[in-house]
Amino acid sequence: MHTIAAVLLSLALGASAAVAAPSASQAVASIETASNVVGGAVVTGQPWTSPAYPVVCRETDKQISCTPTDPLQVKAQQCFTDVVYAGGRATVCTTFDGHTSAIQAAGGRPLLVQYGCSVGDVVCVTFENAGRGMALAATGMMYVVATNTRFDTSTLLWTAAANEWSFWQWAVLVVLFAAFVWAISAAVVSGDREQLVGAIVRCFIAIPAVPISLWLTGKLLNSIDQMTWYVMNRGSEMDLFETLQGVMWAGGQANYFFAFLIHGMLMLSMILLMLVFAFRNIVLAALIAVGPVAWMIFPLRGIGPQWVVRYFSAIVVLLLTGPLTIGFVSLIVRGLSGVKTIWDPQSWPLLLGLVLVAFAPFAVFGLFSFVGAVAADAIGSRLGSGARSMSTGAARSAIRIPSRLGASPAGMAAKRGGGGSTGPAGRSSTSSRPGGATNPAGKPSTPTSSSAQTSTASPNTQPSSASTPAPKPPGSGRSGS
Repeated sequence: MHTIAAVLLSLALGASAAVAAPSASQAVASIETASNVVGGAVVTGQPWTSPAYPVVCRETDKQISCTPTDPLQVKAQQCFTDVVYAGGRATVCTTFDGHTSAIQAAGGRPLLVQYGCSVGDVVCVTFENAGRGMALAATGMMYVVATNTRFDTSTLLWTAAANEWSFWQWAVLVVLFAAFVWAISAAVVSGDREQLVGAIVRCFIAIPAVPISLWLTGKLLNSIDQMTWYVMNRGSEMDLFETLQGVMWAGGQANYFFAFLIHGMLMLSMILLMLVFAFRNIVLAALIAVGPVAWMIFPLRGIGPQWVVRYFSAIVVLLLTGPLTIGFVSLIVRGLSGVKTIWDPQSWPLLLGLVLVAFAPFAVFGLFSFVGAVAADAIGSRLGSGARSMSTGAARSAIRIPSRLGASPAGMAAKRGGGGSTGPAGRSSTSSRPGGATNPAGKPSTPTSSSAQTSTASPNTQPSSASTPAPKPPGSGRSGS
């Protein structure tokens, strides 16, 4: 009967794989047909873009970055604000010198950093040049940050992850079948009907759950991406990066060292934000690619469901990292919108908070620990109860073991002599040792082997030792004669 059931289950497993294969191929096909958007939308047809100039310009959230098609023409980056584009204003950063005049003709205002250095002040000029470089780097990096916040099913990163997912889907089939056989065999051997039914249900869930989880992850990814962009704009005319740039480049001067620190803080905050979103996207793509691995041992009781719970916990954490981090950035930038320039002392705590925002994902990782603890709670309780039962059993067995503390040393005497001497006898022989320590005259006797044997002998041998004549004093012989 068990053999027939195993054969039927094997056939059902093969049928489930055949049903799941078309759905997986359809998912990959739908992903491959999606548009591949990398680095934002391409900007063309403007007086300062291609085909008028040999540059490639891309736009993300009103942040435009232009690079020449010829790598030999790359120069130091220059940024311009208030450039007329698509009925509004945009910030353009370019590494091509040939179209800077056209950008200025379109309303672009070059971004300059001037600390008001006097002629011959080499230290001030040095700080000014360094501050200019950091300010331009922070402005240009805002485009990279805005680009890294985008991760949905229309990006090449998703397409690459989906292609790797299709490989892992077939690679783990052998492991999945082995886990299926192991779970069924363990249930049959144990004779537990509930365990057998649970193993069968998990086996039928594991195969179709792999493509379904990919489809569900894609839907969640698109929804989270839309929510991230809504958090950035909030349906208003104010743009986060445009507001931040307006405060940065509002003009004014300050002490060259202090201005250098402020510009360095802005650049550091943008670098940290870029690293946070880049790390989030790469790790999320890696988890999507190895999604079938999370389901390969799902038929096994205990460890299989734990893998799935922890996998989806990590997915949820990385998905939430985007909107939560952007929400913190929005909080800081909207606070900066109330000041006119970064030289206002009210903006300094907000600029420091902009640096600390990069560490916001650690709070989200705490959520991951909370979600993962749900799966580990049952294991911990089982291990705790098992440890308590083991400690209780060990304590009871320790109580049953007789203690040798305070036992009399008569056993050793019995082992030597083979007699049945008792502890009191040993104590009496020990107590007789001080009596033989001195002679009748009160002088110490010479230590000999016979005296040592006399002190350790039993009471039965004491009469024979007592019959031995004691040594006489030197004058006693003459008196006897």
